[in-house]
Amino acid sequence: MSDTALDLFEYEQDEMVGSSTRMVYPNDEAFRHAGEVIYSSRRDELVIVDLMAKSGREFKGRIQVSPLYDNERQLTGYLTAIEDVTDQLDDFEKLRQYEQMVSASSDALVLLDKELRYLVANDAYLSLWKKSRYELIGKHISMNVGKDFYESVSAPNFKKCLAGDVVRFDATLVNYPGKNIYAEARHDPYRDEHGVICGVLLTVKDVTESHLAEQALRYSQQRLNEAAEFSTFALWEIDVDGANIIEDKALRQLLGYGPTDDLGSFRKWMAIIPEPDRSRAIDIFEELFSHSRPFVEWQHTIHRNSGELVHLEASAKLVEKAGKQRVMGISRDVTAAVIEQDRLRLYKEIASNSGDPLVYISRDGVFSAVNQAYCDLWGKQSHEIEGLRVEEVVGAAFYAEKIKPIFEKCTAGEFVSSELEVFHLPVGYRFIEATWSPFRDKQGEIKGVVVSLRDATEIRNASVALKESEEKFRAIFDNTPIGVGILDSQDASIIDINQAALKIYGYTQDEIERLTPWDIIDGITQENFLGYWDRVRNAEGVTFESLHRKKDGSMINVLVSAKTVEMKRQEVLIGTVIDITRQKRLESLVRSQEEQYRTLVESTSAILFSADPDSFKFTFVSKEAESILGYPLSNWLDDADFWVSHIHPNDRDWAPGYCVESTREQRDHSFNYRMIASDGREVWLHDITSVIVEGGRVVNLVGVMIDITEQMETAQAQQRLSEIVEQSTDAILLTDQTFHITYINAAFQQLYGYSLEDLEGKKPDLLNGEPNAEEMHPQIYGALIEGKQVFREILNRKKMAACLFVSIKYHR
Repeated sequence: MSDTALDLFEYEQDEMVGSSTRMVYPNDEAFRHAGEVIYSSRRDELVIVDLMAKSGREFKGRIQVSPLYDNERQLTGYLTAIEDVTDQLDDFEKLRQYEQMVSASSDALVLLDKELRYLVANDAYLSLWKKSRYELIGKHISMNVGKDFYESVSAPNFKKCLAGDVVRFDATLVNYPGKNIYAEARHDPYRDEHGVICGVLLTVKDVTESHLAEQALRYSQQRLNEAAEFSTFALWEIDVDGANIIEDKALRQLLGYGPTDDLGSFRKWMAIIPEPDRSRAIDIFEELFSHSRPFVEWQHTIHRNSGELVHLEASAKLVEKAGKQRVMGISRDVTAAVIEQDRLRLYKEIASNSGDPLVYISRDGVFSAVNQAYCDLWGKQSHEIEGLRVEEVVGAAFYAEKIKPIFEKCTAGEFVSSELEVFHLPVGYRFIEATWSPFRDKQGEIKGVVVSLRDATEIRNASVALKESEEKFRAIFDNTPIGVGILDSQDASIIDINQAALKIYGYTQDEIERLTPWDIIDGITQENFLGYWDRVRNAEGVTFESLHRKKDGSMINVLVSAKTVEMKRQEVLIGTVIDITRQKRLESLVRSQEEQYRTLVESTSAILFSADPDSFKFTFVSKEAESILGYPLSNWLDDADFWVSHIHPNDRDWAPGYCVESTREQRDHSFNYRMIASDGREVWLHDITSVIVEGGRVVNLVGVMIDITEQMETAQAQQRLSEIVEQSTDAILLTDQTFHITYINAAFQQLYGYSLEDLEGKKPDLLNGEPNAEEMHPQIYGALIEGKQVFREILNRKKMAACLFVSIKYHR
């Protein structure tokens, strides 16, 4: 028995030699299984069996059995190679968990600060020293590796590393609990974002197995040489003097070469190793040939005979055989393991840099792995979460109510999406969206749950704010007395229209949504409308008068204000419509004075508002308030007494009271009053207020204030003109542009005996008593059309058929 085997089974040489092999198996089933391997055709295969040490410790052993023959080719026994792979098998499941969480490393990794205190240690390092994170983090490395080892080995290498060198060395870790281990160590300077060295990244690789294999190789060299022909390991030798390769069949099989293929020289072997591995391999062999290193273990890539690139793990030692120096080595294909490690390393990098929190929870409800985003979410370090039960991190009550039902569904095989409201995080209230996925092993058994989280707080808050804004807009839109419509920018179809607009045109909602603007606007085509839209799009907004057609076919004059805006990522046109037909009729009565007065519509501008029904404090005021009265919008919204304090003193005694009384009676109301603008002007406003009632109580006031200052001035001017005309002693008659009578004053009625009902809509021709009346009036009308004034003395006829001579002045 080799020393390695004796250590493995914890026996002395004399205890095992001559004894039955049954003593190293935990039960009869394991013993029978091993016997099947030895006496069956599988004896040259690597097989995993259950073994037991003297202390009763059970472990998994990987064995390979090769027959031994004497010079007459008679079977004399079996050579058995045994390797303890218990830790490897245990680690395999753990690696699968970290694969799911895309965070794994096959090397023991440690990050130290400049004072050589532990900052981060991965699971491989903790397992290597059999320590927990709590026992290492923040401690000086000498407390773990031992003072003597630190001063003699670690300190000099750390000094070089902190000076900027990458340091590699082999070491025997004598402070390892229970036994010594042999390791390859690498120190890399760790730099901050500015390139300043702020610590050391320590990589430790346990090469105990290869070191022990070296001892076993020395002890059993002769026996291995005898069994090499039948071994499935890729064994090889290099003759240092002749640089020839003496390889076994396993190496040829590993590289895909047949018995007749030439692989007999060191140069040809190096030729199929790609750079930079080729240069590294040549350097390693030179070190072996020169006795600089007695034993070496490394990984490299090599091309198979088919051209496929594979990864090999090799170990070699310089020995003397038959009076000649040779390098003896072993190679094995580790391509699958390398790919697995690279893939896990890539997944870990992705998970570590993911902005979304990721976590793996074992089936028994313990945090097994978390990424940095999850730690940030809870304001903790990974070592403060990993290894704890879920309820210990999130709280027992929150776990029982929110987490446990979902966790149980997921461990039963369901994929679950959930929304969690978390109130006790360091950042305050957050709204979290979570995806729960069952994690299964190769046999399909559920081992745990992978949870992906997304902080959706800002999105939800924005959604709530948008909803509130839309509700406020909807209330104003539906209740404003001004007609408002929203059109699609693509085809000008009607998206929405309020009740005031429906009342203006006489349509129902369904009827008007089937129409287009050119069905309503008089004298415009689809092409003209879309072309006009392009001009509106490039302007801040337009206001114009138009002639529109109602459902009953009658035409109305309207004042239209239009502007293109973006609404829910869609360009739309918002237009307001005010029926000004009555104002236009009044305007025609004073057509002769139109240069002195501006039209009611042109002078009209409106302030949309909403207000609290209890305090009458404004909750919304449109921007037109600034242009009409000159005060900033903040004055309207912040000062509860702003409206009352800026009403004209002559109206302040009655206007607020009227509004309060109408609101108390839940009655919509409108009234005219004056306010004082910021520059001291008196501004007449027509206030139309809708009282919004829900559940029998007033919940809001919405309305519009229309600037009617110019209309009031026009009305006053009209009143003065009417008084002048009406009180004049001259008979006065007014016609429209087509010379049809529209007005007569009292003096005219008294002189001619006609009333307005007798003459309205008729031409003045019926009053003419001249013989050539049919020729006279067209001449008069023609002169008036040319802008001339006409003076005539003619014979006119009264209502009672009496005639009289009158002096008449015609003018436009």
